[in-house]
Amino acid sequence: NLWEEKKWNEVVDLCDKGIQYTPEELMFYYFMGLAYVQQDKDAEAYDAFKRGLSAVDLSNADETQRTMASDMYGLIGDISYSNGKYDEAFGAYEEALKMKADNVQVLNNYAYFLSVDGVDLDKAEKMSAKVIAAEPKNATYLDTYAWILYRLGRYADAKIYIDQTLKFVSDSTSSNTLYEHAADIYAALGDYGSAASFCEKAVKQG
Repeated sequence: NLWEEKKWNEVVDLCDKGIQYTPEELMFYYFMGLAYVQQDKDAEAYDAFKRGLSAVDLSNADETQRTMASDMYGLIGDISYSNGKYDEAFGAYEEALKMKADNVQVLNNYAYFLSVDGVDLDKAEKMSAKVIAAEPKNATYLDTYAWILYRLGRYADAKIYIDQTLKFVSDSTSSNTLYEHAADIYAALGDYGSAASFCEKAVKQG
């Protein structure tokens, strides 16, 4: 109920009390960490997730616990990557996928960051393909796949998927990065007029 009311500090306090009574209950660490994420308190979220995953025996976890653990590892990966700890981030993503192999958020972020770093691009392409097979109208996920194809030098294929991205994009999912990607892809195919137009949109997005 507190979560639905977005009372993040109260959620944290309630989870802290719960942990004191039942430190083996993963859900308390999960919601504590998510409440910190909502407040952009990455260090606190990281600590909550790490403590939970260390405190709980996941060897016989049920599906709900495995899903939570996967999300927690995924968020550890996101936080680690944003802090320049790339090896830790990729290790956390691997652990997340061991818990839940079809976690689309983890698959997408892992694939995208691999493409940003220019490493394991074939692996990134396979992961991203699974994501868009599951959610073929998600602009963020389509953009990731388009960008990976671009990084692989498959420019014509990349254009197909960046066009799909633009078809499904909305005000809530549009970003300057998306339009930068479109500009790079169109420029690679020699369409500099369209590329320039996308650059203008990227500037307007910040």
